[in-house]
Amino acid sequence: MSDVSPNSITPEQIRQALLSLYSPTELAKSALARALPESRSVADLVQRAQVVRNILLDAAQTLRPANRVAPSTTAGRAHDCLMLRYVSGLSIGEVACELSLSSRQVYRDLHWAEERIAELLTSRLQVGPAPAASAPDVVSLEIGAVAHRPERLSLREVVRSALSAVQLIAQRRRVSLSYAEPDGDVFVSATPGILKQVVIQVLSAIVQSLSGSEVDIDLLRSDGAATLRLRFGQSERLERPDLLEAALRIADSQGFSCQFHRSTSTASLQISLPLATRQKVLIVEDSPGACALYERYLESTEFETLQIVDPSAALEVAQKEQAQVIVLDIMMPELDGWTLLQSLKLDPRTRLVPVVICSVIADLELAKTLGATGYLTKPVSRADFVTCLRQATAGSASQGRR
Repeated sequence: MSDVSPNSITPEQIRQALLSLYSPTELAKSALARALPESRSVADLVQRAQVVRNILLDAAQTLRPANRVAPSTTAGRAHDCLMLRYVSGLSIGEVACELSLSSRQVYRDLHWAEERIAELLTSRLQVGPAPAASAPDVVSLEIGAVAHRPERLSLREVVRSALSAVQLIAQRRRVSLSYAEPDGDVFVSATPGILKQVVIQVLSAIVQSLSGSEVDIDLLRSDGAATLRLRFGQSERLERPDLLEAALRIADSQGFSCQFHRSTSTASLQISLPLATRQKVLIVEDSPGACALYERYLESTEFETLQIVDPSAALEVAQKEQAQVIVLDIMMPELDGWTLLQSLKLDPRTRLVPVVICSVIADLELAKTLGATGYLTKPVSRADFVTCLRQATAGSASQGRR
């Protein structure tokens, strides 16, 4: 007897599919893949797995609240648990630590999310089959599901990792990979997994189009940008143009600049992306534990932290260090955060610096009235913290604040 009902999808089917998210064969043969009409019609296992994966990711995004700087909701917390557990591959304990939750709460939130996704996909089944259409562009679906979350990355380390990934296939094709590593590191702003995927895929596509040849790889730095340049012997045709095209489409979706040049004997590909800039975050917080947590959250991002426990020094430090954003606690023994917020907004030296409130008290309306840019209720997750800071600094930049 089939384990798939034609008109319903169970939370267990969702969970098993999510556990197989990065195992194409298992995902393609899962009960969920057999239940979804979109995937049943795809014969190729890899493409079928991609279809199922994109449907799951799209459904997971429906749990994400529109306003992520407001206090966490069940849906928002469940979305974060789901993404960290299944997409990022963290253990239950690691998810609990990342979001400052108990393991039991993580299990509850995951179960809640799996039930909601099952209900959503079941409702799609019961509506009936959609009109016949052309086969889905799985690359476009994948690109559409990718979150743009740039961090401060070492481009030198990304290239090293990519070379390690393609080394074996290069040896098989007798292709020599020559990497002129720069003396100093080059830090760029990009979404970590996406940048690594692009570089690996580009290298793989080029190596698979050559035989007994050499690829020269170097990093160039110019004002505001870093460029990865690959030079190689010209071949009559690329054996895997689909791989290169897919990689360049993903790069383009992330705002990277790609240029491909051919001559009679050589070809070169250049991928340029913005250099990372560090933005100063002044954290006004009397709890050492909270300060340590925020500092850990901001590791490998574009933010660097300045920490003070004395709120009376905030005005002077913010002006002297030219902080781009201030994170402010409310409950402090000597000077409360509300009073300090008013002082910051009345002083012409700091009135345009965005302030993000992080407090156990959820009073968003008062914070907005007094001039705060963002508000987060403790416990604060890394995703919400980084997102709120990026929104705050992006907003201040649009106002032309220096």
